[in-house]
Amino acid sequence: MALHLEFQDNVAVLRHDDGKRNVFSPESIRDFNDALDEIEAKKAALMWMGREDCFSAGFDLKVVKSGDADAAAAMVQAGATGLFASKALNVNQKSTIEGIFNAVGYACWVNKEDDIDAVTAVSGSGPAYFFLIYEAMQKVGEELGLDAETSAQLTLNTALGAAKLALHSDQKPEVLRKQVTSPGGTTQAAIESFQAQKIENVFRTAMSSALNRAQEMSDDFSK
Repeated sequence: MALHLEFQDNVAVLRHDDGKRNVFSPESIRDFNDALDEIEAKKAALMWMGREDCFSAGFDLKVVKSGDADAAAAMVQAGATGLFASKALNVNQKSTIEGIFNAVGYACWVNKEDDIDAVTAVSGSGPAYFFLIYEAMQKVGEELGLDAETSAQLTLNTALGAAKLALHSDQKPEVLRKQVTSPGGTTQAAIESFQAQKIENVFRTAMSSALNRAQEMSDDFSK
């Protein structure tokens, strides 16, 4: 059977695994409907998952370069997920769901369902923002005389170090930035250049575009 159903503290975990690419067949659709009937009868919350190396829709995590960003984050256990719960979910159900998502990174609850669109604009689309910055810094590093590998490793490890510092600090990002910016030095020269080009507005426009698109997609889906 391609579908496996189990219950954990009134949370139904439905795992789709046909041993291949998890393609839906008439048989699996019938099994899925039967599982939904059982879940509804027990008034359980539903989490739908694929097997460990394959999403339910058939995305192979081994070729994640052409796959989904959330899948990549799950692989390194460093994802960031926003969760919303209706009033129908009890405390134990929320705790179980949060525990599952915490196993692959950071998870937090938002107050309103509409806030999920903001989560999408920040963390759902966020990996691509950082990859764009990575792409630019590596390219410019090469233009400044570094070889591609050196430029890439310097960029990536600088990002990793900055992220670790921020995660282990209770300081605001503005304070952290000033702590690593020597007055009159090279970093200040670069920061002033970014600020002169209004980098915050660039991000504000981009992230607002992501938010608007998320809302459009949500509206289309609900029709």
